[in-house]
Amino acid sequence: MYKRPVQAIWQTRREGQRWHEALCKLVSGLRPHTILDVGCDEAFWTVELARRLGVPSDGVYGIEIDRRAAEQAKRRLKLFEIDLESTSFPLVDRSIKLVTINQVLEHLKNVFFCLAECERVLEVNGHLAIGIPNLSGLLNRFYLLFGRQPMCLEFPGAHLRGFGHRAFLTFLRSNPAFGLVTCIGSSLYPFPPPVLETGARLLPGWAAYTFYLLRKLEHRARSVWLDFAADYPTGQVQREVMGISRQCSKMQSLPNPRVRNN
Repeated sequence: MYKRPVQAIWQTRREGQRWHEALCKLVSGLRPHTILDVGCDEAFWTVELARRLGVPSDGVYGIEIDRRAAEQAKRRLKLFEIDLESTSFPLVDRSIKLVTINQVLEHLKNVFFCLAECERVLEVNGHLAIGIPNLSGLLNRFYLLFGRQPMCLEFPGAHLRGFGHRAFLTFLRSNPAFGLVTCIGSSLYPFPPPVLETGARLLPGWAAYTFYLLRKLEHRARSVWLDFAADYPTGQVQREVMGISRQCSKMQSLPNPRVRNN
């Protein structure tokens, strides 16, 4: 009953566009010759970002595992269909000037391997741009205060991880191979436009989505982020999902057992 008025005030249908535009703003001052979009979906925004930054078409790459989205992305850029949690990127070290990963990490269990691969393929003085939902956003704080599930960790839902702005910033700064350039926010719920975006830029820690631009200072043979990945052996996620699926198939007493693979 209350959802439609609230959605109209917040313009939630434009939310995806807002966080795409936020990433574009984050990297607007860069002039890379190559770009890799990790989790590029259908690659519409990847190509648009490349156009704005002046990246030649032969320097635009993407990674996507969803088959439907990948079919569309293949028509727009050079695409790699790989599992971000277990497969190394099919690119040589220090070959990409800008790596973007926008609204993807929350869907991964082993984010550390993926981030280490982003570091590996990035050139020295290249940039890594990350966008995530902010678990500590203002509206999420209100939701938790009143015992509600936060927006960025709906249950059931596709998000496997939640990142608070301060904790994630501390994690990024733990890697000496990178230096933080800037951080901005998008969608300061529950305020309406134009405070929604203006406030988010001024107070990223309160925004629903936060974006981080890092510059690679040096190349290391092994990323320190891989130290965190030790708890997530290669292929563990796939084995867990398959194991759950087999268990469900044996439960004859439950009608139509299913496991959603997100």
